Amino acid sequence: MRKRRRAGDAFNGGFAAVLAERCDPVEAARFGCAGGRAFRGARPRPGASMPGRAEIDALLDRS
Repeated sequence: MRKRRRAGDAFNGGFAAVLAERCDPVEAARFGCAGGRAFRGARPRPGASMPGRAEIDALLDRS
């Protein structure tokens, strides 16, 4: 069975990354939510569908 990445994985990754930077947990949750929202679904290469830091930062700047 092939593992598929979902928006929850994008949330968890973003949340953990920002929390590890010793940011406020609320800010980490906000970043995680933006990561889940930026998730784009399946793409040809595994992992290519996960949003990067720059994409999430840009999304937060627009909101």
